[in-house]
Amino acid sequence: MKRSLTIGIVAIVFAIMLLPTSLNLQTSNAASLITVPTDYPTIQSAIDAANPGDSIKVLPGTYTEQLTISKSLTLIGSGAKVTIIKAPAVLQDTNAIGQFYVVDINSGAEVVMKGLAVSGLEGLTCVNIDLAGISVMEEASLNLGSAAVNGCTQHAIFVGAPPFVPNGPQVGDATVTRTSVTDYRDHGILAAGEDSTLKVSYSNLVGAENSEISGMIGLVADFGAKGIFDHNKVSRNLCDNPDCGPDFLTQFQAFGVVLGCADVGSVISFNDVSNNDAGIGVFGNSVSCKVDHNTLTKNRFFGAVVGDGEQTISNTKISGGNVGVLAVAFEVDTVATLNRIIITGTTTPTQELPVGATAEVVFAPRSAQIMQSTTTLTDNPVSFVLPAPAYEDLSS
Repeated sequence: MKRSLTIGIVAIVFAIMLLPTSLNLQTSNAASLITVPTDYPTIQSAIDAANPGDSIKVLPGTYTEQLTISKSLTLIGSGAKVTIIKAPAVLQDTNAIGQFYVVDINSGAEVVMKGLAVSGLEGLTCVNIDLAGISVMEEASLNLGSAAVNGCTQHAIFVGAPPFVPNGPQVGDATVTRTSVTDYRDHGILAAGEDSTLKVSYSNLVGAENSEISGMIGLVADFGAKGIFDHNKVSRNLCDNPDCGPDFLTQFQAFGVVLGCADVGSVISFNDVSNNDAGIGVFGNSVSCKVDHNTLTKNRFFGAVVGDGEQTISNTKISGGNVGVLAVAFEVDTVATLNRIIITGTTTPTQELPVGATAEVVFAPRSAQIMQSTTTLTDNPVSFVLPAPAYEDLSS
């Protein structure tokens, strides 16, 4: 009896000693690395075979396929210039709101994508197709870095969705860093709907030439979404069709960056916004938003627009174009407060458009410097330095 008890105790102790090693071994094997095309010929087949938490390494090449990602995983390319996920000529699958896509992230999946490009259709074949390069819906999230979204798309990245679309509203979350977004025809990166969030930093957005869509926007958070946009370069959001022009009340304008009825805590800071119809627009009761340390250059119709609400614009340099800052009021009394602003080389430094309510542009004490020539200064000159935005151009 004593011998049996001793053997039993020794066996238990030995098992306990082995237990941490077994657990560590099991944990280390929990996440696998799958390589495309070595292990699976297509990215979608690798996604289908992967377990949640796995990583998929994609070797250089062009992969013509639509991807649906409904599980949490990491997708790593070999570089945005050599690993390309390309839209098929004939698109078949649609996302939660009936929109075609190249990559769709859904079902609460948490996905990391880096070192690859997502490419839309060639030429003008996407003109009449509602195509998203990447869509993020159904409470899913995306972390996209060192990447590119190019080729012809309506929306390069579409996060969440407003309530008035089929199956809306949708909730999505995206963080985009050091990414090149080009050739979109309607929106570069869009977040819409309450509880959706979008953070974009150190990225370069350039709109498509000769888009047929009136009112293209580079970066936008709308319908209750939160947008945090910093250290980006946004350009060439222009509209040249007959519906567009400098009259804000009767014509459309394309915008570089827009917050429209955005959620509390939205931010537009340290961005270089140039060569658009209008640089920055903040609409709705967005007094809680932060707009500062931006450089707005050669935006041909408006540098900044504040509509139907109160907004302070701070530490910003505005140069070139028709109007530096426009305050427009349709239904809500509107005040655009300029704090430490330089306006130079515009036809009209500020403009007020009271349509159905009052509209004002006001200057914080000793805050505004307006230079309409190299020798004329008015309105309490100030001096400050704007840090240059930093971004990575992966479009070439």
